[in-house]
Amino acid sequence: MLAICCGNDHLFGKLCDTLGLTEAKNDPRYATNDKRMQNQVSLKESMEAVLRTQPATVWSDKLQEAGIPAGLVQTVTEAEQMPQIIERDMITTIGNRQVPGNPIKFGGFDSSCAGAPPPALGADNDKIRDYFKQ
Repeated sequence: MLAICCGNDHLFGKLCDTLGLTEAKNDPRYATNDKRMQNQVSLKESMEAVLRTQPATVWSDKLQEAGIPAGLVQTVTEAEQMPQIIERDMITTIGNRQVPGNPIKFGGFDSSCAGAPPPALGADNDKIRDYFKQ
């Protein structure tokens, strides 16, 4: 599956060129984003007919080369295995659970939170009660 983000007239023209949809590019029904939304059923059919001719990976590469925001839709497992996810510690293990890592990164600062598992339920009750007695 492929996600294509083409929200303006310039990108739509580039998309049509890349897909070879010259007639759609020049069709008054698709001249503006509003008109494309009004006629999305027919436009979607035209685009899908072309996109079915090659694997999504091929189209993803072609669209990205053309400067059109596009990418493969991935499963959670596939996303977790992406090099940038691994490199940025976006999945971390705390205790025996995998959890999302801290998305905020600062150069030279270890932003991981994998140092210790969370406290057990009720483990800090006395500390919290003492704090509020003050």
